[in-house]
Amino acid sequence: MLNKGATVAEVARSFAITETTWYRWKNTYGGMKATDAKRLKELEPRTGG
Repeated sequence: MLNKGATVAEVARSFAITETTWYRWKNTYGGMKATDAKRLKELEPRTGG
């Protein structure tokens, strides 16, 4: 979406989130690979996160 010229505001609106949430997620998960995200999701139930 962003790579096709949409603004962060437009993308956030399409996902029904705020720009603040977008940037928080980007800062937290932006550098992750798909395998890292899957591993994090697997660990969440164990850690209560």
